[in-house]
Amino acid sequence: MDTFSIFTWSLTVATVYGAFLNSQSKKIGFLVWGICNVAWFAVDASRGIWAQCGLYIVFIGFNVYGWIKWTAKEKLEAEKLAAAA
Repeated sequence: MDTFSIFTWSLTVATVYGAFLNSQSKKIGFLVWGICNVAWFAVDASRGIWAQCGLYIVFIGFNVYGWIKWTAKEKLEAEKLAAAA
């Protein structure tokens, strides 16, 4: 197996792991999945697969949005706990 295939298979495993972490409500999943989406964008751009590059741009946007929403939710919960104490 060539180096590129090993890289893309490893990236596939990491992407699935990131999605799994998201499904388990783990914030780190957004980071893992986001890094993978950036890597997939680079892979597709290097191969001229522009439609899929567009897809990964959307996914990257979802990652950023999810991270921001999750962080805001954590901050609100922390403020509620502090106010209740």
